[in-house]
Amino acid sequence: MRPLGNPASVSGPRKGIKYNEFFLKNFLTNRVDQDRVYTKYNISPAGHGKNVRKLIDNPNLRIQTYKILKNMIITREILPGKKIREEKLAKEIGVSRTPIREALFRLENEGIVKIITRRGAFVVKPTKEDIVEILQVREVLEALIVRLVTPLLEETDIRELRSCLEKLRATPEKERHIIDYNDSELRFHDLLRKKCPNQMLRRMMATVNTRLQIIRLRTVVLPGRAKKTLDEHAAILKMIEKGNAEEAELMMRRHVISVRTMALENIDAMLWNPGRKTKKLIPTRKAEK
Repeated sequence: MRPLGNPASVSGPRKGIKYNEFFLKNFLTNRVDQDRVYTKYNISPAGHGKNVRKLIDNPNLRIQTYKILKNMIITREILPGKKIREEKLAKEIGVSRTPIREALFRLENEGIVKIITRRGAFVVKPTKEDIVEILQVREVLEALIVRLVTPLLEETDIRELRSCLEKLRATPEKERHIIDYNDSELRFHDLLRKKCPNQMLRRMMATVNTRLQIIRLRTVVLPGRAKKTLDEHAAILKMIEKGNAEEAELMMRRHVISVRTMALENIDAMLWNPGRKTKKLIPTRKAEK
């Protein structure tokens, strides 16, 4: 792959600065048109190219680093169960190890990374049993949450849910947008959880969410899953707007069952079994040499 460029080819106030660091701090701050940059430097937007992670549109370096690392886990650039090498990653991205460590702590809180004392950070590797059990528990908890919450939601709450749905609808189904899509989908469910009057149920769902996030990152990139999730969320919201708690509960159960069914149908891809042939989850486009 042809590199993004070299310091000499980039005009900036500081000559000799690493290109990727310059890009993050200067180009992203100025909101460069990403599509123009992809074309100019022949970079694949699919997420598997080593340089695509430098193009996430957010000026804050710490948030950038977090999104870059999360995207690498989503696209399996760092495989489940593998150690995340801080020093190598810091050099590749062009940042110090401090934002790398902050990103790792944040990902550990989300249940995506496991930090082991004196050994380092590793990507969580769920088993088939983990996936089945977590989604079974999720079905029961989230269905009950939406049934309890539906009669209590005010118009402002429903507007927030609609806003999440609109963000899902507006997000292109391309790899570089997967994190934004996942965040909007998570916010939809989290809004319902926070409004739940049952404190124990809220706590239980929060605990499940720490185990669920690594599964969400894999299911959202399964072929056709994003579109189904959007349609299922719309069905849930429609019942909430009508004030029909029983139907909202039913729609939520169908949604989680649909996710579980698709995950099990694509279990090798979910678990990343390299010894078995599986379809690639995300189409990639190689950069020109």
